[in-house]
Amino acid sequence: MPAFLPAVLVILWGQFLKIEHAFWIWSICVCWFVCWNIFAGWRLVRHLKEVSLRSDRHYDRVGKYDLPPEYADSESATKAKRRRK
Repeated sequence: MPAFLPAVLVILWGQFLKIEHAFWIWSICVCWFVCWNIFAGWRLVRHLKEVSLRSDRHYDRVGKYDLPPEYADSESATKAKRRRK
């Protein structure tokens, strides 16, 4: 929603703006929209990594012991990736 806020303000104030100023205001709105989406995408990626890491830790501590005995020695994807490094 915050990404659309400048565009909404420009539309509401559009009747008061002159044509030569509208280009610059729309340029600012587009820049704001792009920056906001980059920020929101970065936060989404961070959140997904955090949730994945938390889920893998839970699997290593608790979840794998709820499986049949032949899977009890398995490890999470995060632990396997760290071991390979």
